[in-house]
Amino acid sequence: MDDHVPDIRAQIEAGCAVVIVGAGATIASTGSPAFSWAGLLRAGAAEATKFISPDDRKDAWKARMDQALARGDLPSFLSVGDEIEKILRGTRELEYFLKRHFANIAIKDRRLLKRSTSWAAGSRRLITMTSESASRAGGRSSGTSGRM
Repeated sequence: MDDHVPDIRAQIEAGCAVVIVGAGATIASTGSPAFSWAGLLRAGAAEATKFISPDDRKDAWKARMDQALARGDLPSFLSVGDEIEKILRGTRELEYFLKRHFANIAIKDRRLLKRSTSWAAGSRRLITMTSESASRAGGRSSGTSGRM
């Protein structure tokens, strides 16, 4: 990748590039895997489990979600996300869960964020992928964008 850095910088400076910042930037900046897709889905499954009854159904559902997350592949993640969304949206808890999950993000290393915003200033376009925007899109498409 280092061979491409001068070209990438030139494209950004010319305003011909889009800078995309996602979960990896959050993980790198916080040092916490809780903000990864897997971390978000695990927390969402734990939250959704609270709204399932009876207990034997709850245990079976949670075991299925854990097995799917353990596979670690995109179709499994999307399936788990759909299940969580269905339960939390049905109980009107989805927005509250997301706010609680991301309320205490503590940025420990600002270098990546500063670099991302300086790149975006050159490209005049920054796209961020947040769990909330992914949730609104059913977990299937990228999030929000804005002109700088």
